[in-house]
Amino acid sequence: ISGQSSVMKLAGWNWEDAAISIDEGIHVTGAWFVNNFHYGVFTEGRDPASSPLAQLLATDMSVSVNTDDPTMIPTDLNAELDGVAQACGFSDDRMVRCLHDAVDGAWMPDDERADLRARIDAAAVMPD
Repeated sequence: ISGQSSVMKLAGWNWEDAAISIDEGIHVTGAWFVNNFHYGVFTEGRDPASSPLAQLLATDMSVSVNTDDPTMIPTDLNAELDGVAQACGFSDDRMVRCLHDAVDGAWMPDDERADLRARIDAAAVMPD
């Protein structure tokens, strides 16, 4: 997949004035695991490792996993990440990169991004 994405304000005299962030790349995110594989709603009998999610995570693309509506579906981010890792055969390091991708794809100030990445890295080295 090629291309770039930008963040723009809705007002400006021209595109340069409206631009907040230009050509930052493309980030893909979704809540796939619980809906698609855990309950077997859409993909019963299919191998999760052949899913679009697994194929995206196997690339160098910026991809993150999130949760669906927690009031409707009983899950949390830990369960989603663990489920994807186990079902698709991804390492803990790949799941940490998935979290980094989520932080890098978020619209937040650089200092908050750096702090959140540091917190993820600190948690990643904690024993189970």
